[in-house]
Amino acid sequence: MKYECDVIRDLMPLCAEGMASEASERTMQAHLAECKDCAAEWESYKDGSVPFPETEVPEETKQYAKTAKRVKRKHIRLLAVAVLTTVIVLVGIMAVNTFVIAGGRFTAHEAARTGLKKNRFTGNVEIIDTFFPADNTERICIAHYTDPETNKERLLSTYTFRAGICWFLGGIVGDIEIPAEKGVYAVTHPLRFSFYDCYYYYATDPAVQEITLTCGDDTYSFQLAQDADPICQIYLEHRYRTIVDETVTGTACDADGNVLYTLQGETWVAE
Repeated sequence: MKYECDVIRDLMPLCAEGMASEASERTMQAHLAECKDCAAEWESYKDGSVPFPETEVPEETKQYAKTAKRVKRKHIRLLAVAVLTTVIVLVGIMAVNTFVIAGGRFTAHEAARTGLKKNRFTGNVEIIDTFFPADNTERICIAHYTDPETNKERLLSTYTFRAGICWFLGGIVGDIEIPAEKGVYAVTHPLRFSFYDCYYYYATDPAVQEITLTCGDDTYSFQLAQDADPICQIYLEHRYRTIVDETVTGTACDADGNVLYTLQGETWVAE
């Protein structure tokens, strides 16, 4: 026989549990075909009439196994701490980038207010109205701004967009000065250079009930009493400086049609 019976008997428990390699399995089967004693012992193990002999594990092996388990648990703890620390650092970096550097906020109003302050509008900013230009991911916020140095009041328009759960200033602030008497303030659409020719008028005088604008041959009227919004929003049909040397003019009237304020927009010139 090629192998001693003791070697084959040591393989039997492994083969019975399916833990032996294919080569060991073939070796044992070849031996059983030649050795009747080992074959009989194997059959008794297989039918359960005789249990496999317990192998006594040396004390050194037991201590080694315990040490290995402790080292493994320690490594797992260290790995968990490293992963958790990495996650905390990444979340911290993302939070700083989102809320400190990029000025992200959880509402469009707060994003507009934060963005204005980052653009040096450090005075009192009051968001007075919001418009939805496209869908639920964009906002046009109109702000009433008071300069802390000159105490001058004016309107500002901002474009904000949502990314994930946060809102950000789109980097576009409609702050073109439009002449308007105290009591009626005006600002252009923040995206007007790309998409819209639009004016927003804000009447702080409660006596103002109608705002009328004239651009070339076109006249636009807005009845404040018929609209709950505090902002008069007027879109001009002529898009992106298509009128050359035309001036937008208008009036703000009371309920009886008396002119309370004279309004004037920009004078457009050819580019």
